[in-house]
Amino acid sequence: MIELDRIEDGRIPELIELYRTTWWAAGRTVEEVRTLVRHSDVVIGLVDDVSDRLVAFARVLTDRAYFALLLDVIVAEERRGTGVGHTLMARVLARPELTMSEASSSSAGQTSSRSTSSSVSARTSGAHS
Repeated sequence: MIELDRIEDGRIPELIELYRTTWWAAGRTVEEVRTLVRHSDVVIGLVDDVSDRLVAFARVLTDRAYFALLLDVIVAEERRGTGVGHTLMARVLARPELTMSEASSSSAGQTSSRSTSSSVSARTSGAHS
């Protein structure tokens, strides 16, 4: 599996094909997909080594300090149940942009920090791995 950290224009039709397999995003247009890819903070695509086809995708919006919102997790129908979704999520969680540190002040004015590597919120929309 080849990991992409951006989706180039040449791969947009493959991403549209993935979106069409979902009930929640089947009607997205090429321009909408280009825009959402361009403005997402983290984009991960997985490409099959043999077919050179995009088989999984996820994107994240994050403030890089406290929160990250995981969106549009999609695995090609023929690859669901084969571990591709697990691989996709592992690669999302491994991204350094998503390792966040929370700082909070106590009433005494002391600051403590807690590092989290899984402060990622997922919108579940019937996606299958």
